[in-house]
Amino acid sequence: MWTKALVLIVMGLTASLVEARMYQWTDADSGNTQLSGNPPSWYRGQTRGPRIFVFEQGRLIDDTSIAVEEPERQALRANAFRQAGEMATLAQARRAAQARASLKDAESDSSMSLDEPFADDPRLVDTVTEEPVEAQTDNTIATLKALIEAWDIQRTQDAKEIIDSQIDDF
Repeated sequence: MWTKALVLIVMGLTASLVEARMYQWTDADSGNTQLSGNPPSWYRGQTRGPRIFVFEQGRLIDDTSIAVEEPERQALRANAFRQAGEMATLAQARRAAQARASLKDAESDSSMSLDEPFADDPRLVDTVTEEPVEAQTDNTIATLKALIEAWDIQRTQDAKEIIDSQIDDF
């Protein structure tokens, strides 16, 4: 049961948002096509890099081989990095919410409450309260650590019970 909870949490944390904007370019060294939901560092920058195609919801919206005026170049670059930051913040908030929901599901399915061994641990209290998005990463890490520690304690107790029952049989 604990393994199922851990798998669900890890899957929730590793699942990424499907991004509406994609950046595509060809790596000059390997010749491989690269795709990313975030703009590469050279996107519309002062220094040129590989040609970048920008797609939004399947439509080509920018091609860095097309020269643009300086104010438009700066606006495109600023908008791309601002949007990438917003998407990262949203993804982080979604992952934290999924982890909290998985933790609550694991607690309700378990005979052992996760709060019991860590009742005085303020990290767990923080994970069930609404906090600014910046704190969500710390809360997610604390939640995962607490879940793993609780799982380890349960497994240790189970092993001790097995050993005790085998000793009693001798």
